[in-house]
Amino acid sequence: MALLLAETRHTLWSTSPPSARCRTSAAWVARLRPGFTAGDLAEAISSERYPDLAFTLFRWAALHPGFRHALASYRAALTAASSGRRPAAAENLVYDVLAGACCPDLQLFNTCLRFCCARRRLFPLAFDIFNKMRSLPASAACRPDVDTYTLLLTAVVRRVRRPPASMVYLHAVRSLSRQMKASGVVPDTFLLNLIIKAYARCLEIDYALKVFREMPLYGCEPNEFTYGYIFKAMFQKGRTDKRMVYFREAREKGFVPTGGVYMMAVSVLALEWRFEES
Repeated sequence: MALLLAETRHTLWSTSPPSARCRTSAAWVARLRPGFTAGDLAEAISSERYPDLAFTLFRWAALHPGFRHALASYRAALTAASSGRRPAAAENLVYDVLAGACCPDLQLFNTCLRFCCARRRLFPLAFDIFNKMRSLPASAACRPDVDTYTLLLTAVVRRVRRPPASMVYLHAVRSLSRQMKASGVVPDTFLLNLIIKAYARCLEIDYALKVFREMPLYGCEPNEFTYGYIFKAMFQKGRTDKRMVYFREAREKGFVPTGGVYMMAVSVLALEWRFEES
């Protein structure tokens, strides 16, 4: 405990008042009795308001004789570092998890993915974690699930703008979609909308419509965003045959399109000299 207090005094508490330092150190001593477990440590880390102190507590516990970090302590430390805007500390924890510092865990892997997907520089690391999850045996119960694919596809689709520059990201969307189907993961409406959005932004109308027609197979129903992505893509592609059909279908189902979709619908009708409908 002396090591912990000495390190904290010199490196982390320069901005906090002395009374706060005493209260924090006393709370640590009270919480972590001799023989504390990883669950006790996780509770202490989660209740600590200063992320630097929480991460110092995590490092100090690793030096404590007879103690070994477990899933609970890694989850708590990673959450504290990422939510407390300590990316360097969180990145080190992600590398530790990837190297096998603790037992594989689906929730912990998804937490690492959430941190990496939010940062462009760590995007390749997110796919390293994804590949590790896929390589683990089924008995480990760490295979990618709906949350895993949602995190990755959200990060990829965010980078999809317009062709041809975005085709490399569209290839990643296709690959993730195939792997999701092959692994038997059942997507939800949000996840399918991400795939439709990627195809629509790259003007791959036929693929977007294919996913649209497959939605009932997964027990999912299209919403206003689904119709909006398809309508915008058809407008940009010049598909005048069915774009108003999907617009009317969305209105009949009670969906309220966005302002951009309404403007496109008015433009379509005006270009076709259907001024009364517009």
